[in-house]
Amino acid sequence: MHYDSQAHRTYRPTPYPGIACAPLWRNYQGGGHTLLKLDAGASLPLHRHQGWEQIHLIEGRLQVNGQTLGPGDHLVLEAGDTHRVIALVPSLYLALSERAGADILDENGAATRAKG
Repeated sequence: MHYDSQAHRTYRPTPYPGIACAPLWRNYQGGGHTLLKLDAGASLPLHRHQGWEQIHLIEGRLQVNGQTLGPGDHLVLEAGDTHRVIALVPSLYLALSERAGADILDENGAATRAKG
């Protein structure tokens, strides 16, 4: 059993302005569950994961590749799906991932491996 108390949860900054994360659990492939807090206007750059990723929006409003998510919405991205996340208002979401890491893509589609 793994228990993560909200009272003792710590959010840490990410390399992206206005975004903080709190890892909750990791699986043997390095993926797992992470909470992400985004300020209004904050965004994650265009990227893709080696495994699937799921986004469950707890509060706020996000745009992912033109799809607007509201509280309670759940989005499944298959391995290799490219996507960008933009917070339209302050938002909190749960990211569930199969594997660790992501490839950050530039405007030409060239990838740089990101940690986490």
